[in-house]
Amino acid sequence: MCGINGFSFNDKTLIKSMNESLVHRGPDNLSEYVNEFVSLGHARLSIIDLSDAASQPMFYFHKGRNLCIVFNGEIYNYLEIKKKLVNKGYFFSTESDTEVIMAAYLEWGENLVFECNGMWAFCIYDLDKNELFCSRDRLGVKPFYYYLKDEIFIFSSELKGVIEHDYLNINNISNINQEAVELYFSMGYIPAPLSIYNNVFKMEAGSNIVYDLKLKRIRKKYKYYEVPVLQNRSLKNDLISEGKELMNNSVKIRMRSDVPVGAFLSGGLDSSAVVGEMRNYTDPKKLHTFSIGFEEKKYDESHYINLVKDHFGTVHHHRTYKEKDFNSTWSSYSDIFDEPFGDYSSFPSYTVSKMA
Repeated sequence: MCGINGFSFNDKTLIKSMNESLVHRGPDNLSEYVNEFVSLGHARLSIIDLSDAASQPMFYFHKGRNLCIVFNGEIYNYLEIKKKLVNKGYFFSTESDTEVIMAAYLEWGENLVFECNGMWAFCIYDLDKNELFCSRDRLGVKPFYYYLKDEIFIFSSELKGVIEHDYLNINNISNINQEAVELYFSMGYIPAPLSIYNNVFKMEAGSNIVYDLKLKRIRKKYKYYEVPVLQNRSLKNDLISEGKELMNNSVKIRMRSDVPVGAFLSGGLDSSAVVGEMRNYTDPKKLHTFSIGFEEKKYDESHYINLVKDHFGTVHHHRTYKEKDFNSTWSSYSDIFDEPFGDYSSFPSYTVSKMA
């Protein structure tokens, strides 16, 4: 997972405090970088290149250019991008996808996002331009919250990090965003760019922000991606062939990892298909799957889960969700989500995640 933090001034104590608030996202390492203009922090969960060299904040130097990054996510096609960059004269000292992002920024600038296949929220500090380039992946898989007011810019993977800035009095009933409350009651969640607090926003999916540390303002904010309009296709066999290829490639590329990879298995078509594809790229004896069942039979899909795990021969872990699981979770629910969220399926989702 990982957690990223930062703000537009110097305060080592405060950036440490933000990191500690996100230790559940990245228990492997907490690190900071501070200079007169900016404070950056990272809570690391190691996935690719487990060495200390791949810890963040990470720096990259090339032909007189200096960059620093904090990054949450994974660039699935980083090896292909890296090969392009090596051919262009770039050098790498780690095996991480993090370093590849910075080299890609030096080569393609803000357009690096068009080269990337992955999920991400990152902030690149360009020391030469003295600005922050922040980006969120196309579908907004990875979170990015930011505070903007009175020449103060703060960002974090969670609201927990932002409200560590106690002097701003963000976490206060008088600072509740009324429009966000109305949207919550009509939609069950608070859509981007709003958050439950005034002056705190979610970066929208498929968006970039450039913050100028000298001028103390956002210099540029824009969407680089919109979900394409579906085009009518009449040739069924072509659709099936293309769909299989996309499914195969998407699962294969996500199997790149220096730690074990598993899957949640609901017994439905999508998770079952993913597990089936995963089996093509790993020993079934090493493929762990995780599922949740229910005592109430009309909600329970254990029968279908068993069919799939038996067919593919995975190392399976199953748990029946009971009232005691709910009772042990509900009191921490608001701490997990930070703001109102009305989808109760997240209770068993939390339980299966904890099990995994």
